[in-house]
Amino acid sequence: MGVRTIFSAVETTSPREFEEAKPGDSLSERIGLLHDAHDVGLRTGTVIMNGLGNPVKTLMDLRREAPWLDYIYISTFSPVPGTPWEGRAPASVDDSMDLVALTRLMFPCAHIALADVLPEVGDTSRYLIHELAAGAGNTFSGLLVYKDASLNYVDELRRAWQWQILK
Repeated sequence: MGVRTIFSAVETTSPREFEEAKPGDSLSERIGLLHDAHDVGLRTGTVIMNGLGNPVKTLMDLRREAPWLDYIYISTFSPVPGTPWEGRAPASVDDSMDLVALTRLMFPCAHIALADVLPEVGDTSRYLIHELAAGAGNTFSGLLVYKDASLNYVDELRRAWQWQILK
């Protein structure tokens, strides 16, 4: 089949917040999927959302429940117009950076990254440096796609850091 990795976006381990965010979905089934994938030798990954429940408690719960996680992406809640949570306050990207650092301490061997924050902060190149310093950066993840948005990250990184793409 060629499947090597299974992601199950837990986002929060708070049952109340999970149910509110994902009506009809099952937190226990999402965590169970991670266990099932791990038990058959697949790599596993999840997303934790800063701004949904208590992300530090979520990390602690996942450390107890799934200490073998291979990939952990930290996303930052940002309200989207036209959704039930459009009036909810956005989470702090700086708090997400702190969460990346804590995640690195709790999961020293995992691939950790901050999900894309460009729509919230504009120029992500300044956050990328902080993300690397916090202990992430061994993978890029979480590219958000917005209708009619044209974002070229390769060109942005080339300009910001004078990177070259080697072929």
